[in-house]
Amino acid sequence: MLELAVLLAVRQCDEAAFERNYAQLRVYFSDARGMLPPSGQEGALTGLHLLRLLVANRIAEFHSELEVGAAGAGGREEAPAARGVCGILAGR
Repeated sequence: MLELAVLLAVRQCDEAAFERNYAQLRVYFSDARGMLPPSGQEGALTGLHLLRLLVANRIAEFHSELEVGAAGAGGREEAPAARGVCGILAGR
């Protein structure tokens, strides 16, 4: 349900609703990872969130989210991808 709320906020160009709904959804993506089946939308929604941070010039939050995502991935394939994006943006 929260995934749909995030997508609806994007469709309505409601940045405040996007941020509010994504903050609630992030809890399910991180804390409830072992209790719920994986979401097929997690990567896309996280990508939208990261892009929103970049567009809003919230660079420090963007890098923090990448670090949290890489650490929270626990060795899954998202962690190297997040480090790769961070390296590209840093010019390495």
